[in-house]
Amino acid sequence: MEPSEKETLKKELHKALLGKHFDKETADDCIKRMYCITKSNAVLHAPFVSDRTCAELYERYKAQIKDYNVYDFMVVLNNVIANHYNLLRGWWKNEEWSVLLIKFSEIAVNWLNDDDTPYRGEKAWCVLGA
Repeated sequence: MEPSEKETLKKELHKALLGKHFDKETADDCIKRMYCITKSNAVLHAPFVSDRTCAELYERYKAQIKDYNVYDFMVVLNNVIANHYNLLRGWWKNEEWSVLLIKFSEIAVNWLNDDDTPYRGEKAWCVLGA
């Protein structure tokens, strides 16, 4: 089987087993490509948050994001941090990381609950997935 055929089969199996949602492997693959460059030109590579902390935050917010699993949330949270790190750090320069993490989590929940998305319940995978 050609590598492209294997990749296509892998995607089809993933879709059949999980639908359009991340699992541990696909979440880790997606997250490891994320990074941000701080205002001081330091490069910060994801994951920005441990799996355990993401799981704890997911438990806190899962009632608000019922159509998504913990891995969807992990990917979106890391993506939000990569994309908005400088913005939130600029607004709250002296804020503790734990407080900023709550703000990032709330942005992630809001992103997942976007009312005008054509990917209701599958936005994380459809926008950020392979």
